Amino acid sequence: MRTCHSSHQIALASVTLGIVCALTQSSLAQKFERATPPNFDGKDFSGIYFPDVGAMLRGKLPSRAQQVGASMATKPAVGQPQEGGGAADGPLAWPKLVSPETLEDLIKGAKLRLDQAVTTPPAFISGGYVVARQEFTLLSLVFGVIEEYPQTVRFKDSAAGARELLTQAAAAAKIGTQPVFNQAKNRLLDLGDVTRGTKLSHEAKSELNWSTMVDRSVLMQLLEWSHEDNLNDLVADKDAFDNNSDAVKRYAELVAVLGKINVAEEMPDADDDDYRELDLAMIQAARNVVNAVEAKDAEATRRAVGQIGQSCVNCHDGYR
Repeated sequence: MRTCHSSHQIALASVTLGIVCALTQSSLAQKFERATPPNFDGKDFSGIYFPDVGAMLRGKLPSRAQQVGASMATKPAVGQPQEGGGAADGPLAWPKLVSPETLEDLIKGAKLRLDQAVTTPPAFISGGYVVARQEFTLLSLVFGVIEEYPQTVRFKDSAAGARELLTQAAAAAKIGTQPVFNQAKNRLLDLGDVTRGTKLSHEAKSELNWSTMVDRSVLMQLLEWSHEDNLNDLVADKDAFDNNSDAVKRYAELVAVLGKINVAEEMPDADDDDYRELDLAMIQAARNVVNAVEAKDAEATRRAVGQIGQSCVNCHDGYR
């Protein structure tokens, strides 16, 4: 009885499977109706498209360099300046970021601070070398800018040699020792001669390379010193602004200089688009400070100084 029942189930399953297979084959055999592909005649588009686009162009095609230059000059990213070289016509050319007067003042100011830091070996070894390293780095960068500056600037005939010697002094000042003190003292004497108008006898043997002149950490320290230790206090109120407008402009231009160096081709993260955008925002804020100072607008200057600080915060959120 049980065997008979099983045989009926097998027979029923076989019939069902046969029906399903037949329906499936029938469905696959059906042909879908498709639209007939269009057949275009070349004459159908006569007068609509040029037969040869190149033949319609007039004049010589611009080079890739010209295209990039035009893009930088006419299309600032997110309302910010684009990268430029040392040439006088670049959006970030040195004359558009920093004046010859600021470059001279920065050198003289650094020398005065070095006079206080490089005094005696004990004072230098116990902490003066830290100040010396920052000041020598600042001086090497400023002389580097003067070396590239397309116009006549004071100290230009000594710039390359001073840049090289001061870079060496900054590198040595990572530690405080007697030999490092002696080197710092000699560089301070050289600096005194240069500021008094004597041409430096040393001839540079190295090409300018920003990445070998400044560590990222020292560059950030210089930015912090320019913004937090100086600009913030100088625009704290209208009286402070009125009494220090020249200094405000000087430190703002220094921020712009450091910003440009920070994204020089050879520097770390220079090829990171997001990092460059953040850096360019800081440069633009620094330029806004200078514009506000020249307009004698204390409130606009204070806001622009705040923009520098915000650009630093935005960068540190993603890269510190």
